[in-house]
Amino acid sequence: MRIIILTLFIFISCKNEEIVSTKNNIAKENKIIKETNKEVLDTIFFDFENNKSDFVVVNLLEKKFNEDSICNVQMKLDFWNNKSKIGSETIQINGFDENSEFFGIYLDSLNPSLKTIHIGYPACAYQQNGFLFYTNNNNVQLLYQFMEFSDSGWGSYVEFFPINKNYITSRRTNFSPDENDSTKEDMGIVEYLDSLTFSLKNNTWKVNQITPKEKVYKREKKSFEEFHKQ
Repeated sequence: MRIIILTLFIFISCKNEEIVSTKNNIAKENKIIKETNKEVLDTIFFDFENNKSDFVVVNLLEKKFNEDSICNVQMKLDFWNNKSKIGSETIQINGFDENSEFFGIYLDSLNPSLKTIHIGYPACAYQQNGFLFYTNNNNVQLLYQFMEFSDSGWGSYVEFFPINKNYITSRRTNFSPDENDSTKEDMGIVEYLDSLTFSLKNNTWKVNQITPKEKVYKREKKSFEEFHKQ
């Protein structure tokens, strides 16, 4: 279950004709979406089957290559609902793959105000850039930016646990092969770190770092099968 979002991201990247057609129609019907001097990279849906009116238009603001030929980009994300623009956020991605795909999903199906966007090349062993957003009326907030990757079931993932509509917890989980255990090939080490809480008050989310940043606070051994059954 821990890699379900990354798995969906890779699967959805093979866009079907209906999604592509809808994106083209959005661009035609809402000419105001495409702003002057901005390149529209993609349109992101969070639940294409049930809610085509809630989407994000990704505008490229700047693309630069450093001396090591690494691509760094700045993007403006325009959030739309029912053909009305509700707000925008600017994001920066360093080490951007120009073949990246864009994928969105609601964090909680019962609370569409919380949504995640994943950007990256949809294949194993490639890092994905993740973003957690809150949208409400004319308010858009970027709550958290993070990195994830998965390689044949091993990797590093950020998990979110919605407690209620006003409170979320999260943590990073690393799962890697146990090189010191030669008895079982599929034995791994699970590490937990970067525990956070997100709380909503007066229409503003506050983020608290509960454990020291990038410091492992719990470690345990689990088999590959046991880890992915959770």
